Amino acid sequence: MIYLFTHSYPYARRGEVFLHDEMLSARALGLADRIRFVPLCREPGVDTPVAIGVPAASEASEVSATPLLNSLWRRICLLAGMLSQARFWRMSSDFNPALPRVVCFKQGVKYFYAAWAYADWIRRHRRHLQPGDVLYSYWAHYNVLGMALAHEKGWLLPDVRCVARGHRYDIYEEAAGCYFPYRRFSLAVLDGLYPCSRYGADFLKARYPELADRIRTAYLGVRPHGPDDVARRQALRPPQGICRVVSCALVSPIKRLPLLMRSLAAFATHLPADTVLEWHHFGGGAGLAALQAEAASLTSAPVSAPRFRVVWHGQTDNACLRETYLNTYFHAFVHVSESEGLPVSFMEAFAAGIPVLATDVGGCGELVRTGGGRLLPKDFTQAEFDEALQAVLQAGAAMRQVAYAGYQTCFSSESNYAAFYRRLFGENV
Repeated sequence: MIYLFTHSYPYARRGEVFLHDEMLSARALGLADRIRFVPLCREPGVDTPVAIGVPAASEASEVSATPLLNSLWRRICLLAGMLSQARFWRMSSDFNPALPRVVCFKQGVKYFYAAWAYADWIRRHRRHLQPGDVLYSYWAHYNVLGMALAHEKGWLLPDVRCVARGHRYDIYEEAAGCYFPYRRFSLAVLDGLYPCSRYGADFLKARYPELADRIRTAYLGVRPHGPDDVARRQALRPPQGICRVVSCALVSPIKRLPLLMRSLAAFATHLPADTVLEWHHFGGGAGLAALQAEAASLTSAPVSAPRFRVVWHGQTDNACLRETYLNTYFHAFVHVSESEGLPVSFMEAFAAGIPVLATDVGGCGELVRTGGGRLLPKDFTQAEFDEALQAVLQAGAAMRQVAYAGYQTCFSSESNYAAFYRRLFGENV
């Protein structure tokens, strides 16, 4: 059995949505009855789990997948348990000197509390764990500390394996402004640590050389389209008089969407007089209203209008997003984040044959070099942006074919998740 530790999935509609394809692949592999979710909490407004055929918990199961922070009484009990731990009171000696102490204190308390929720879950359910079971954390953060605390208390049997994935902020914590208590102590409990990029794996191996033999890259993936969908994609033709680009990201400072918008608007001024640059953005977030206000001002300015226009799609269901990719000819997917793990949004673009223009941060370079597109320096100039986007446009159909071929080779959920679960279950998948 695999017990999958998540933040909120399957009680999620927005966060951790990229876990959905992995679970669909697990179901296709016949693993639905061998996986149970252990979420920390629910996303606000989500009362029922996502229906994917992989159970949150069978009703007969004594190991419940009810979110750990499911009641006020449970929260109070966990708080009391945390405050009784000597390791909690020694945490200040472990603060990361690269971050302000007040940041370490606030995040340390929050993460230790969540970790203790998982340690307590292991304590309460340890009699149900069997030799060969796997505790699988989708993130390399407080879930893993919870495993380590349980191991320290003697609640974790030695023949129960512990593994974790790693994405972005749970790998490069200082760059993300995060403090994870007892980081080295936590990661030492893992039998396998699987960053989603080679860049992340190399970073962790250099930082924790004693764990190097347990760190292996495990790419994420997205579902393949059906034969009819592939035919639709191949039948698309570029629109006349429109250069159409697309992005998909949460509107947050790290994604630098205002910079992307200004760069696109400036690029539009160099297009032929009868051509409009049309930017489609998928994604919401706290910064969306401000971004839309700036866009309204920018697209009405004489220097941009009517050469540049923006189409806002907001927070969009993943199936709707991918359907739009199949029905709409996009010349490029554009992304200028200042930090990344290995963006699933790139894989979705490649699966639709859309080349990517992105900053070379985190694992972005691995994706673009494999899937097709162009890379920008993190702190690119407008001239560099213009040259790179122009190169993507000129490559046209040839680069679209490379993008799709890269997806088939490296980023299909069918192959990537089958390989990952073979690692967890042995070859019996």
